[in-house]
Amino acid sequence: MKYNITIVPAMVLSFEASAYSRLSPVWGRGSIEKDGTYVFRAANLAGL
Repeated sequence: MKYNITIVPAMVLSFEASAYSRLSPVWGRGSIEKDGTYVFRAANLAGL
């Protein structure tokens, strides 16, 4: 449970995801972990 994911679907993206501007508007619902990984724990709510 490295990123405390307790429900699916979820998205785990590398730090390189910051290059995609379409993620910025929805990322307030996710987190950026200590290792730079982007974690979105409610992917079904992302609207992606």
